[in-house]
Amino acid sequence: LIRTLLKRKQKQQRDRHRIAKSHRTHPPRVREHTTTTMRFFTGAFIFLCCAGVALCDVPSEERAALLDLYKSTNGSGWAQQSGWGSDASPCDWWGVTCDASPHVVELDLTENRLSGTLPPSIGDLSRLVSFKIDGNRVRGILPSSIQAWTSLRVLSVGNNSLSGTFPQVVLAFSQLGALNLQDNNFTGPIPPSISSLTYLAQLTLNSNNFTGGIPSSIGELRGLIVLSLAENPFLRGSIPREILQLQNLETLNLALCGLKGFILPEFEQLKQLRTLDLDRNELKGVIPSTLAKLPNLEVLSLWSNNLIGTIPPELGKLSNLESLYLGVNQLNSTIPDSLGSLSSLQFLSLRQNKLHGTMPSSLSQLNKLQLLDLSFNWINGTVPAALCEIPPLRDDGRIALNNNCFSGDIPESCCAVSSAVMNFNCVNSCYDYCENWHTLCWPPRCTPTCDDFNPAE
Repeated sequence: LIRTLLKRKQKQQRDRHRIAKSHRTHPPRVREHTTTTMRFFTGAFIFLCCAGVALCDVPSEERAALLDLYKSTNGSGWAQQSGWGSDASPCDWWGVTCDASPHVVELDLTENRLSGTLPPSIGDLSRLVSFKIDGNRVRGILPSSIQAWTSLRVLSVGNNSLSGTFPQVVLAFSQLGALNLQDNNFTGPIPPSISSLTYLAQLTLNSNNFTGGIPSSIGELRGLIVLSLAENPFLRGSIPREILQLQNLETLNLALCGLKGFILPEFEQLKQLRTLDLDRNELKGVIPSTLAKLPNLEVLSLWSNNLIGTIPPELGKLSNLESLYLGVNQLNSTIPDSLGSLSSLQFLSLRQNKLHGTMPSSLSQLNKLQLLDLSFNWINGTVPAALCEIPPLRDDGRIALNNNCFSGDIPESCCAVSSAVMNFNCVNSCYDYCENWHTLCWPPRCTPTCDDFNPAE
């Protein structure tokens, strides 16, 4: 059929020459007819070529690379495998996206039950812009051959079993905007040369075994919006001041990194910050009151450190704050009345400190509160009746006031809270009106323990 079309095309060319000679006799009509005929057969020629796949398919090495990936990661066990291995164009295979060329430009096999290793031949997918295999069981290393992905903008291989040191090959991706290596088994230092990835907006290295501290060069990644290094317990060191140069940062997650030193008061410079998570480290000193100058802050998590001093009353100015976790520290003060001004607050945990004094009645104004945990402190007085009437807390929330020095009756409204713990206080028995109260209200901490508490200690 193609040969026939070619012969017709040659005949049309001869006709065109004849028409040119007789142009004076029949110019416009014959030329118009010939042009229309040529357009028709040219279109038919292209259509038939593409229908035959061979001339309009992706390059053979790209098809072969995809098939190698399929075999190397137990393709027959994938959750989705539509089209893979068939004669259809790989552009129609599940998870594959092509450009007009066509070349494979995106591969998204997220949570698709891949298991095995990545074959070196995937480097032949040289036009890749995005590669995502999160949430599988891929093991081994990232092959060095992928340095051929010079146009790559997204590399997301989190939640697998990849291993080895930080994959230096990613430093070849000069246009990379998002790098996700979280929840793997990578070890060794984070290289200072990571600063060469100048287009990086998201760097997620959570839950690995990186060591050697946070490189100060990370401050050169001025476009970073998300920096998450959490749960690398052997990273250690202190928080580098160069992080303050990341003026576009919205998420800073350095939880469980073995960090020491102090919380930088200058964090207030990061005006775009929405999440500041420094929990489960060995940070010391006081909570800087300057954190109240972060107008967009939604999550402040500092629990399980060695922080001392007071809860800064200025934190009550954080009108967008939804979560405040300050528990498991050595905070020694009363609870500021200003926390009742946190109109967006949903989760408040101050557990296991040395907080004393009475509970501010202003906490009853937190109409979005779902969690209130003040357990294991030295708070005294009565429980405000209005507290348990906060709708989200009452309907599906949790309140924990156990191991304090509360006294008097437990408000009847607290009987309706789905999960309430108030044992080990000085309260009277709650069985008088809570028929199905699920937690005992034992009073053994009453006397003399609460009376002997010294806030100065």
